[in-house]
Amino acid sequence: MKWYNMSSLKSLVFLFCLLSIKGMDVVLRMSQQVVNEFQPLTLICDLVVLHPFLRIHWISNGKTELRMGRYCSSEIDSTKDYNMSCRTHRQYNLTINNVTRKNHGDIWYCSEDHFLEAQSNDVKVKVKVPISNISLFTEKQLVTVSVKVSALVQCLCHGGIPAGQITWFYDKGTPDDVSDDVILTETKNETITQLDNTVTTQSYVAIKAVTALIGTSLYCKATNDNVHWHISNGTLIAVLFLPSFVEVTHPRTQFVTAYEDKIVYFECVTSPGYPASSITWYKLTNGSEVITSADASLTTEMKDRTIVTRSWVSLSFSISDDWTFVYCTANNSAETLTSRNRAAVHVHQITDSTLAKVAIGLSSITRTALVFFILGCFIFMKLRSSKANPRENAHDSEHVNQANDQGNDNPSCRVNFKASAENSSYSMLQMYQTTTLREPYEPLQMARDF
Repeated sequence: MKWYNMSSLKSLVFLFCLLSIKGMDVVLRMSQQVVNEFQPLTLICDLVVLHPFLRIHWISNGKTELRMGRYCSSEIDSTKDYNMSCRTHRQYNLTINNVTRKNHGDIWYCSEDHFLEAQSNDVKVKVKVPISNISLFTEKQLVTVSVKVSALVQCLCHGGIPAGQITWFYDKGTPDDVSDDVILTETKNETITQLDNTVTTQSYVAIKAVTALIGTSLYCKATNDNVHWHISNGTLIAVLFLPSFVEVTHPRTQFVTAYEDKIVYFECVTSPGYPASSITWYKLTNGSEVITSADASLTTEMKDRTIVTRSWVSLSFSISDDWTFVYCTANNSAETLTSRNRAAVHVHQITDSTLAKVAIGLSSITRTALVFFILGCFIFMKLRSSKANPRENAHDSEHVNQANDQGNDNPSCRVNFKASAENSSYSMLQMYQTTTLREPYEPLQMARDF
């Protein structure tokens, strides 16, 4: 009788437990919210009320992954991938032994559908996978941009969970010093999820021609944990600034007078550009164009690192070159510019009349010098006379002596005049004989003045 009563009591208690927890929630939680790849992760299924006869099922992505084959014990079942256990009748554990990137995003829940008919909440597995590599994609190792052409550069980071964050930098020609690197903010980013759940991040930056980019290089960095950074190789930015103009600056007149077989100097100058321009000279005669080599060139760097280029050429012309046009072009890899002005060269032939004009010019100079010499001599004598007779009321005899003294001085003065004239004539001849062919302009100018 006692045994019967005891069995009845146990049955009543079991029925009470069943009725008291039927339909109650089952709570599922994880041992950690984010797990590193190739590390274990434990799912914990908690029951609200203690019950010794429950069998928990584990469901992943809507599919029953594991079923308990027996009631709770310290270790219920183990496989290569999983380990099930229960610490008490109210806590059931499932350990995923080796979490991989393929487990990222899996949805798990636990249930008991025999006695409790209860199902837990869902949990989502989050796996952290470091970025495997980063790469910078350009059509060439040298990114070339100009005022008319911009460049789109792409940076990719692969194999990470979560998605990598890409940052762009300009290096100001100091690859060993990152303190002066400039961060680019105008970027476009997008992500692509791969079949293995890793995320590829694509970032784009448009490079335009600005002077601040001259001599710089471009690179990108990526991280998905703010600790481990991956740095791409750098690529050099070639900024091309076409000069706004190029012109012939010497001679400054549009029409140039030249003499047969005599040298005329020309100068060509560009406005600031980058890199330095290469200047080419041209002679255009009767429709025939000839390239002429420059004598010298010079480059000047401005504060913004743009460069002004100058070039010089010396040319001689024959009569057949009359009305030749001289101009220059400038090329700095961006484009070729032609000078906005051309020097029209009118060639003269040197004849006897030209030499006569030179001689007349020299004679005019000599006559002018002689007149000034006589005038200076007269002034000198007056000053000397004043010093010899300081008193205003002098005796008549003294005036006579003064007159005699002046009479004695006049022959020497006349001799000096004669000698000066002879010297001037000799100087004129000597100037004519020593006049070089490079200086035909000044005598002719003076001849016209007189």
